[in-house]
Amino acid sequence: NYFLEDLPVRPGELLMIFDVRGSTTDISVLSQMEGGGKAMIKQNSIRWAAQRLAFATRYSKNFQSVLLRMCEKKKIKIEGLNTTPSKYSENTAPFYFVQLIDRLEDSDFPDFYRLIAAECKELMSVNLYVTGLIMYYAGQLTLKMREEMLRSEDVPVIIKNMPPKIYIAFAGKGARIFDWFETINTKAANEYYTQKFIRGIGE
Repeated sequence: NYFLEDLPVRPGELLMIFDVRGSTTDISVLSQMEGGGKAMIKQNSIRWAAQRLAFATRYSKNFQSVLLRMCEKKKIKIEGLNTTPSKYSENTAPFYFVQLIDRLEDSDFPDFYRLIAAECKELMSVNLYVTGLIMYYAGQLTLKMREEMLRSEDVPVIIKNMPPKIYIAFAGKGARIFDWFETINTKAANEYYTQKFIRGIGE
């Protein structure tokens, strides 16, 4: 309901919402029916989400330095990270990643992402891989729904003859993983995610 107020879809148009969580991404597809009512016409859940990125922090050699610099800049104290004794290790890196994210303000995230891009390029690669796969899968899902609409007798012919119009929205804390690339290069990020989505549909 929240998203439909901002993005009012008409019959035949689709609103695809990505709710990115820790271990799963829930993809809900909403549309407006001919009578004016709104309905969820598809819901999928995939075990591919923000947790993949959190786990990757344990293999990043500069990640501890990034966390410490952000803590110093924002005057944040995290037990075991920038206090003694230090408890930071390969195994605790994902935990401290989440701890810092929970303490940052919305305005702090662009600086955090830029720091990661500069110091932990391998994490940016993992981010692009995870988010790109989610968008590719969304394209596949869109193709499947479009094919179902074309086969259905309940869908008016005028809608079948229209090119599909799709709105995409993101929800949940985990959806911030889509902000990483956009913070570095908005134009390139839009092109990248659009291409992944289109390729999932099959060009």
